[in-house]
Amino acid sequence: MVALVKNTDTDVFSKEHIQLAALEVDHRYQRDINEKLVKVIVDNFNVLLCQPLYVGQRDDGTYWLIDGQQRHAALTKLGKRSWDATIVRTNAEQEALLFVDLNRWRKQVGLIDRFKARLFIREDSATQINEMVTAHGFHISPNPTVYGFACIARLSNFHDSGILEEVLDVLKAWEGDEGVTDDLVVGGVGMVIRRALSNREDKEHFSLRRLIQVAEKIDLAELRARAQRMRVTDGGGQWSRPLAFAHALRSAYNTGLGRKRRLSSPEV
Repeated sequence: MVALVKNTDTDVFSKEHIQLAALEVDHRYQRDINEKLVKVIVDNFNVLLCQPLYVGQRDDGTYWLIDGQQRHAALTKLGKRSWDATIVRTNAEQEALLFVDLNRWRKQVGLIDRFKARLFIREDSATQINEMVTAHGFHISPNPTVYGFACIARLSNFHDSGILEEVLDVLKAWEGDEGVTDDLVVGGVGMVIRRALSNREDKEHFSLRRLIQVAEKIDLAELRARAQRMRVTDGGGQWSRPLAFAHALRSAYNTGLGRKRRLSSPEV
C-alpha cells in the first residue's frame, strides 16, 4: 500500500517493502557497484542499520534507484525480496540532481565521533586507549592540541600492535611541547618502537628507557626540523613525514652507541 505524504517541494511517497527486482539503475549518473562495500554490508548485516532505499518513480510507472545501490545489491545477495523505500516522483534529470545533492551534503561520521560512541558503549579497545591516554596526561580531541590527540587511527593502530603504552611513555617526555600530539610525531615514535620490538636483533638490545631519555634531552622542534631536512636529503622527498621523524629519532637514539647496539632503519 502506498501512502502519499505532501512535501512543500514535491510529492513524496512512503512505501514499505518495495520489490527489489522492480528497481532499475540508470548508469548515466549512478556510480559503479563497490563490491567490497557490498561484502561488508552482507557480512555485517543488521536490519536496524540498513536504511530505506531512495527511489524515483517516473511517469511511465518504473522505479529507479537514486540512493542505496550498495544496500540494494547486498539485500539481493542476502535473498531479500523487498525493502523499505522512500519514493519521489521524478524524471531522469531530477534523479541525477538528487543523487548529486544527497552525496554532496552527506557527511561521513568522523573517527573522533565514532570513538566517542565506542566509549559510550564501553567498547574494550576504545576504553583501553582512552585510559592509557588519560593516564599519561593527554586526552582525545577533535583537533590536535598540546595535550589533545586527534590522530585516533594512529593510536588505535599502535594499541592493536601492543605498543601504545610505550609510545605514550616517550611522548610524555615532550609533555606540553607544541606538536607533541601531531600525527607525524606520534607516528614516527611508533615506527621506531614497532621496528625495535619486531626485529630480533634490535629487540635484544633496545632500551625504551634510553629512547625516553633521548626524548627528554632533545628539543622536539629541533627534532622535527632534523626530520624535515632528512626527508629532503636522505629520503629524496619520498619519505612520509612520520617516517622522516622516525629516522631522525632513530639517529638521535643511535648517537654514541656501538654499531651492534644501534637500531636498524624503521622503513626496513
